[in-house]
Amino acid sequence: MFERVTYADLQFAGSRQEKSLGEEPDEGELTYENLQGPRAQGDLPPRATQGGEDQSLPQETPFQTGVTAAAQGLNTRKQQPAARTQSALVRGRQGCAGCPEWCVSPSGWSSRTRSVALGVLGIGLFLLSIISVSLGVQYLQASRQLQQASRDHTAKRQVLQAGLEESQHLLHLTEEELNSTRVALWQSRVAENQTRWQLQHQERLLYQTNHSLAVLRSERESLKANLSHATSCRQIGCCPKGWKLFRWKCLWISDTKRNWDGSKQACKDASSQLLILKEPWDAGVIWSSGSFEQSNHYWIGLKKSYSAFYWVDQFPAIGISDIPKCREANYKLNCAYLHEGALHLCSCDGRKKFICEKTATTSEPIG
Repeated sequence: MFERVTYADLQFAGSRQEKSLGEEPDEGELTYENLQGPRAQGDLPPRATQGGEDQSLPQETPFQTGVTAAAQGLNTRKQQPAARTQSALVRGRQGCAGCPEWCVSPSGWSSRTRSVALGVLGIGLFLLSIISVSLGVQYLQASRQLQQASRDHTAKRQVLQAGLEESQHLLHLTEEELNSTRVALWQSRVAENQTRWQLQHQERLLYQTNHSLAVLRSERESLKANLSHATSCRQIGCCPKGWKLFRWKCLWISDTKRNWDGSKQACKDASSQLLILKEPWDAGVIWSSGSFEQSNHYWIGLKKSYSAFYWVDQFPAIGISDIPKCREANYKLNCAYLHEGALHLCSCDGRKKFICEKTATTSEPIG
């Protein structure tokens, strides 16, 4: 009963074995061990080669022989697609030399590897989302800070612009004040120069006035002395012989005619000088004394130098600015003479009589 094996039994056994083999979790996995070739002879179980040892093995029954043959046929059918798969994987591995084992085919990943990969991917996505959120927050903060800085910059620029405009306005006002100050300074300098010139002119006038005052004082003292001396001379006589006392002076009228320079030298030789008509003297008073011939002309000690008149004692003739000129055809009419109680200008080369004077003194011999 146990030795009869039918085709149905073998088919059922083969289907059940294929089903049990297909339900193994590692049947469909392609690993490096599945791709290896058949084991070497050293890996095969040792077989007895000697007769004594073969006789010790138990003999297989016909049922066992049939089951073994059916199993071998089933293994042969299962090994054919495995051999084809192994050949394809060997060719793929030759084309993907140097690649890791999991890159040969996506179906080569185990469930654990997939879980780890998915976990790593999830962690990466989570970290990436955190980084994205952080970058977004930082971007918003930076954007707000930039906007605030822009507003602050705009406000500061407006303040600076207002300050600049005010400074420019103040600068314009300062320039106007500076220009007005420069004009006022220039006017002040002009006024200062005018005032300085006027002051110098007044100083010159003051000097001349003081000098004239000193001269007048000296003349006054001299006149006082002469008046006192003349009073005494009227009583005792103070003029030399031939000289005529007139007030406090002794006058001498020449009988001969000479030019002006010759007349001046003749008076000098007589220790006197040509007549000087200073106040209170004048030409009319002397002429009215009755000592002069009405038809004659008499040289006196007055001469014109450039545009001014000077006496022979080098003092300017104060109060004399214009004197009538004689009719002689000569442009050098610089010397003054006395005629009919008036002064006239004529050429110094003309020959005329002259009048000498000197101070009356008591030491002179009485004439």
